[in-house]
Amino acid sequence: MSEVTLPPASVLTERLQDSKVVLVTGAASGIGFAAAQLFAQHGAKVILVDLASGRLKAAAEDIGHGCDFRACDVANWEQQVALFDWVKQTYGPPEIVCLNAGIDPELATSQTPSAKEKVVSNYLASELEPREDASEGGSQLKQPPTVVFDVNFYGVLYGIKLAVHHFPEGKGGRIVITGSAASQMGVVNQDVYVASKHALIGLMRSSAQRQELKDKNITVSMVAPWLTHTGLTANLPPEILHAFSTESSQPVDVAMGIAYLATAEKAEDVHGRCLWIRGKRCIEVEGAYEKWLGNLIASTST
Repeated sequence: MSEVTLPPASVLTERLQDSKVVLVTGAASGIGFAAAQLFAQHGAKVILVDLASGRLKAAAEDIGHGCDFRACDVANWEQQVALFDWVKQTYGPPEIVCLNAGIDPELATSQTPSAKEKVVSNYLASELEPREDASEGGSQLKQPPTVVFDVNFYGVLYGIKLAVHHFPEGKGGRIVITGSAASQMGVVNQDVYVASKHALIGLMRSSAQRQELKDKNITVSMVAPWLTHTGLTANLPPEILHAFSTESSQPVDVAMGIAYLATAEKAEDVHGRCLWIRGKRCIEVEGAYEKWLGNLIASTST
C-alpha cells in the first residue's frame, strides 16, 4: 500500500480553471456537498445532483461560484438519461463525473428515496406478508426490498454508462465512485449496504480493464472512506461508532481524495485505483491487492 500526497490548492485551480463541467451526485449534503464545493472553489462549473430540489437549491446557493443543480433519482434510468442530456445541452459535456449518491436504510431510514419506499432493517427478519395469489390464502415470507442496490449499485452503473457516452470526443474524462471502507470489509448489521459497496469495487475493477475506456482516455476510480461525519452517520449505534471512531474523517477529507482522482496529471496514476481514506490519510490499496491476488493465483496454479 502507498500513501498518496494530495494536490495543493494551486494545482487544483490550475487543472480546473477552464470551467470544466463537473457532475456530482448526492451533492446536497455530506461528502457530495464537500466535493462540489471544492471543485467550484477552484474554477469548475459544478452541477449538483440529488433528490430534493429545495435542498439542492440551498446547497448551490451556499457554494456559489455559479453552481447549478438538477433533482434526479439516480436509481431511475430515464431520469439519469434526462440529467446527462440536460447538462450537455446547457453547459457542454461533463469531463468529471462523481458518482457519490448512496443510501443506507439499515442505518438511517430517512435516507430512502421516498416515504413510500420500504426500508431494509434486517433482511433476515421473519416478516410475513399476504400471498399475492388470494386463492392460496395465508401469508408468505416477505421479500427484502431492492432499494439499496437500486441506488448504490444501479445508480452508479447507469452513471458510468452515461458518462462514457457523454464525455467529450477525443478528450475523455474522469469517473470517481464513492465506495466505502465497507467495500473492503464486513460491518455488523449492515449486510445489504456492505454487499452494495462490495459490488461497486468489483464494478470498478472490471470496468477499468476495458480497452475501450483506455482508448477513449477515460478513467474510473474509487474512494473508500472510513467513518466520515455526515448526516448519514450522525445516529450510528454506539457500538459501531466506537469500532470505527479511530481516525474518523470529515467530508472535506474525502473530497480531497475525490479531487485527486479527478485531476491527477497522468491517467495511469488513477485508473482502476481505490483510495482508502481514514482521517487525513489517503492510501492507495489496489496495488497491494493486485500483488496479493497475483501471488495467490501463482501459488494455487502450481
